[in-house]
Amino acid sequence: MKSRSNRYTGRIKLHKFLPSGRSIWTMVGKEEHWMDPDLKYCSCPAYYYNAGTPCYHLKCVYNDVLVDQINFTDDEFDGFVAALLLDTLKV
Repeated sequence: MKSRSNRYTGRIKLHKFLPSGRSIWTMVGKEEHWMDPDLKYCSCPAYYYNAGTPCYHLKCVYNDVLVDQINFTDDEFDGFVAALLLDTLKV
């Protein structure tokens, strides 16, 4: 998908649901964060503390860091979102 490599290579995931084309972006590290680059949103603490300035997760997406795209069916969307929210609540 994207072509530039750095230390975040392989940690940024684009979860694509087909055939609808819905997508969810995540960044996997010590914690998992989800983001919406179009809305300039990230679930990480830096997003809230640095209002108006994109966090490094969003900067990775904006700066063409290599992204792993994982395809799912639309039938898997609800379960994926539920699991993502449970992971977020555990932090």
